[in-house]
Amino acid sequence: MLASDLKSARIQEQFGKPIVTLDLLATAPWNRAKIQTPRRYRGGGTVMVAAAIQLSCDLGFKGRIGLHSLPAAVAFYRDVCEMTELGTDAAYENWTYFEMTENQAESFHQKPGIK
Repeated sequence: MLASDLKSARIQEQFGKPIVTLDLLATAPWNRAKIQTPRRYRGGGTVMVAAAIQLSCDLGFKGRIGLHSLPAAVAFYRDVCEMTELGTDAAYENWTYFEMTENQAESFHQKPGIK
């Protein structure tokens, strides 16, 4: 996972506020059920999202993060992380762009098994 703090939020309720932007977020092949069963480890993606939220909080951004999702990971960010889907981005290979608001970051940390 590569994180930067050079961009601002697009979502209306936090438009223009600084966010942590994630690129190249990926788990190792032995953590993917489609590649190896049983998986060696579970929850790697969730741990990385939690780390990004923490970095955002440490920078004073209150948990705001944004990322472009590979097509196969859209459901993870939408359904598991409960991030806001902002549509595809033609400037980024038509990948779906997601952002997490301050409230969503707080809710994410309250899920069972997430610290």
